[in-house]
Order: sequence, then C-alpha cells, then structure tokens
Amino acid sequence: MGQISVEIYAPPGSTLSGNQHLGRRKLLSAAQVEHARAMIAEGKETSASMAALLGVSRATLWRALKPSLQACRAFAIRSVLRAKPVSSEGSI
Repeated sequence: MGQISVEIYAPPGSTLSGNQHLGRRKLLSAAQVEHARAMIAEGKETSASMAALLGVSRATLWRALKPSLQACRAFAIRSVLRAKPVSSEGSI
C-alpha cells in the first residue's frame, strides 16, 4: 500500500511554529500553587477555601497540587524505609 505524507504549513508567529505551548492556558501560576500548598500545609486554609480565594474549583486546585503532593509522598515513603526498625525489647 502507498504511504500518505502530510505537511503542515505554519506561518511565522503562529502557535504551531517554534516551541510554543498548545492547549489551554494554565489557570494557576507556579507562585499561586506554591502559596496554596503552603497555606493548606500550615492549616491556615482548607482546600475549598483556598480554591475559592484563587477563583478555581477544588478539583483544579488539587490537580495543580498533585505533582508536589506526589513528591512529598515519595519523600515520606523513602524516609520511613530508611528509618531503623523500632526494637521490641523491654516492652511487655
């Protein structure tokens, strides 16, 4: 069978040329995500109240927080695995 070849013409400055981001723009900046993470971790705000302050849904906020939460979770698991086992000697 024959091959089909497709060429896409992208005029200079269009979204298809260069190394530009395609798709929806991010609703939260990195600074906003970090601020939200800190406020929630310190217990000063709940995820729902922080999402309302930022003008996004709670799901959007958690989706943005997910990478940093996964990194924290991985760090905690590594810390537990490196910890020495607790000795049961002396306990009744």
